[in-house]
Amino acid sequence: MIVPGAITELRSALLLAMGGGWSLAIAAEFLGYSSGLGYLADAAVEQTNTAWLLIGTFIMAAYSLTTFFLLNEGFKKLVSWMPQGAPGETDIEKVAGAAKEA
Repeated sequence: MIVPGAITELRSALLLAMGGGWSLAIAAEFLGYSSGLGYLADAAVEQTNTAWLLIGTFIMAAYSLTTFFLLNEGFKKLVSWMPQGAPGETDIEKVAGAAKEA
């Protein structure tokens, strides 16, 4: 019961961790590797090759957006069993209404 209920809360944490992971991987390649997208960006900066830097940026954005989309769609499938509330209705309104009646 606890794990299925926690999936919705884990979604935001895992999406943030994925974004941080992409950032750190690119930064690590930028600083010390001789291959990868970070190396491509570093070489483009050293040679002042703006076209290669933009190409690398678009490739990095495409990879990270694809990863975000796939992870988000996976979480949507995992929580498809959860009931959806009525639009505009929040739990606090239910609680406040019950408190007024008491």
